[in-house]
Amino acid sequence: MQIKIFEDERLNTEFFPGLNFVKVFSSYNKPLAVKDIKGDIIYMNEQAKALRLSTNDDICISFNEELPEEIKKLNTSGLLSINKIINTISVNKIPQKKYFQIETITLFNNFGLFNGTLVIFFDMTKIAENIIKLSEMNNCKAYDELTGFLLKEQFDEIAEKEAERCKRYGVTFSVVCFSFENLVLIGQSYGQEKLNKLIRYYGMFLNQKFRKTDYLFKFNFNDFYAILTHTGLDVALTKFEKIKKSISEAVKFNGPLQPVLYYGISEFDIKRHFKNWNLLIDEAKLEFEKNKTFSFKKF
Repeated sequence: MQIKIFEDERLNTEFFPGLNFVKVFSSYNKPLAVKDIKGDIIYMNEQAKALRLSTNDDICISFNEELPEEIKKLNTSGLLSINKIINTISVNKIPQKKYFQIETITLFNNFGLFNGTLVIFFDMTKIAENIIKLSEMNNCKAYDELTGFLLKEQFDEIAEKEAERCKRYGVTFSVVCFSFENLVLIGQSYGQEKLNKLIRYYGMFLNQKFRKTDYLFKFNFNDFYAILTHTGLDVALTKFEKIKKSISEAVKFNGPLQPVLYYGISEFDIKRHFKNWNLLIDEAKLEFEKNKTFSFKKF
């Protein structure tokens, strides 16, 4: 594509007779350009000229225009319809990526034949940046939507904070690994909506049972953890046994298929676990597997 900016008089006489470009387009508050039948730009208003001077990119859409994945997702959501990204440099030499929704209008001559294309640039940069920023914040969310538990990415930071507290004040804390047996089978038998309601209920139930100083985490679909602050192993065992009993009484399904809470607990030891959270988790997992195996052996 070439840019061949002609004088208004020649445009009016040779390309679009009777059309006064200055009168019609110069006061338009958005970048605007006109292409001839070959696809070359023959007119730009002042806003389009400023845009063209601010970049080394082609300001019009090419036939093989490629957009970043984040913009493709944004367009798919229906919030915007961005079809051109232009890398610009301001008068202060500050680079900026601008997002445009470019619309075209076909122009015809007096005989009804194709005579060119009107190209209008709608600058959607501010809206796009806000949506992208909001999307990034959602991707970095700290809580699980169903349970209200913290996500696993928060575990190390909180464990380290509690370990420092133990080191300073000589207290302890316990880590609990727990899950609910038969969740997958319940989902298969009663449907995903029923399963989501059950998980949401468990989240509300457990959040009410623990202190504000305790932390609950969701690592995976049915892989949960808790940090019980200022709580030794014996107290944590007693607390979770009571919770297991109360939750089994609160949730019952018709038939033999019942959700069952299994758990394993490890107590923080400053010599073995300081800065070694994986070992603390592994020991809780090991106790979890022991308790689960023991329960199965009873049947």
